Amino acid sequence: MDRRDDDAVRSSLLALRQRDNSAGPLANVAGSSDFGATTVDKALSIRKVIVEQTLELCEVDELPGLLRTGLEEGLRFPVIYEMWNSLPMNRDKLFKRSFHPEECDKICKLVNLILEPPMPAPTADTEESFRHFWDTVIEEPLRFFYEGPWLAERNRSSVGAANGCRPDKVVRFCFHRYALWRGEEKGPTTPGDPRDELLSKLDWTHKHLPFLMAYYTRACLVVFCALHMVVNPSGESQIICKELILFDTSRAADRLELVIACMNLAKLLKTMELVCLRENEESDMPLIRGRSGKIIRPCGNTVEKKYPDAALYMRVAAVYEATSSCPNVERLLHRRYLESAIVVKKEVVAKPNNYGQLIACLECLCEALQWLHREGFMHRDIRWDNVLRDRDNAEKWVLVDLDEAIRTKDCFESHDLAANSHAPEMTIGSHDTMVDIWGIGYLLKTSHIILDAKLQGLMEKCLYQDPNHRPTATKCLEFLRA
Repeated sequence: MDRRDDDAVRSSLLALRQRDNSAGPLANVAGSSDFGATTVDKALSIRKVIVEQTLELCEVDELPGLLRTGLEEGLRFPVIYEMWNSLPMNRDKLFKRSFHPEECDKICKLVNLILEPPMPAPTADTEESFRHFWDTVIEEPLRFFYEGPWLAERNRSSVGAANGCRPDKVVRFCFHRYALWRGEEKGPTTPGDPRDELLSKLDWTHKHLPFLMAYYTRACLVVFCALHMVVNPSGESQIICKELILFDTSRAADRLELVIACMNLAKLLKTMELVCLRENEESDMPLIRGRSGKIIRPCGNTVEKKYPDAALYMRVAAVYEATSSCPNVERLLHRRYLESAIVVKKEVVAKPNNYGQLIACLECLCEALQWLHREGFMHRDIRWDNVLRDRDNAEKWVLVDLDEAIRTKDCFESHDLAANSHAPEMTIGSHDTMVDIWGIGYLLKTSHIILDAKLQGLMEKCLYQDPNHRPTATKCLEFLRA
């Protein structure tokens, strides 16, 4: 540790802590509304100027220099003499010496992140034992310099690191829509490559952002990086992780450099947020709230669905497991018991745009229904929102969202779904697999593709009011293949 560890410095730090009435985290200081120009408030006045600054988006190769840029002399934070002497030699990139202790109260916590962070125990070797340290040296400086709402999420699942789901840390901006800052974290002995996991958990959707900002850790080593799309020599698009700066956060000098990088990152994130809003960018990791309080998190090549209570989760997960052999339905990858969540394969949002694709899509769905009905299940929510194209096979279509699925023998009462897009008997009382056949008719009716006499006739039969007059899934499949 390159700092002087003497009693005088510790006494000065302690005195400043006691004089500062706000003993909370940096977010409390950042949230202060008192930005006057008095001597006492000088540090907050400087912060006010900094948080209003933005940085233009630049080329990826220019990012290291941009992130390392310190403050101009007139904007450096004042620190008392004893504290100045205890800071590492690169201190003048962010601070200046002051002989007025009252100027320095509000900056004490920022200095403490550099001088006295909550270092993990020497024997610490797990991710859990480092998380508080990572949050302190990475997230707290960013909160200090970024003035605006965000949502920080940590993936605490023991499965997530190995299965290509959510990153370990995600910070969402723009009403929680865009994950512009994300991280992968590893303890000293945790298996896996955090850099590779950043890439595997990203499905590039951005058209106007040149890069996303990210970091990864291995114990005290922190690497800031940029994720961006390039075209390789063979002409294929490829996501690249460009490493920007390596920080050894066991050293005070590197922790100071990390604070500076967070300051500039905050300015950059504000610009990225504005671009996303202005261009209505598609998010690779939207936060979607579904029916019954379900939270849906698409991420990389998977989708996580988290349910509001354990009973609903257990029922839905049981359906997914029981239908694991069914063709052309959403595939369960993992269960997360402690989080009441399931992880499924991510498919492509698409809809048939010609007659041939419509026939192929309906054949896939009828194959799925043939299996489900034979095994005593019904889907009960067939509409275009729940039909996706297979990401691995463009000619295959998949029936998704089994939340409303149920065994036919267990259906004794009506079910509250939108009446205009579901079979009429569902709102009246008990119903059976024929509600899914009505759903096939509804798909035909809302396909926006001109139907010939063949498909027009099938649509009319499937939409019969009397479910006893509708064809079975097997009859529909035979009809489509004829």
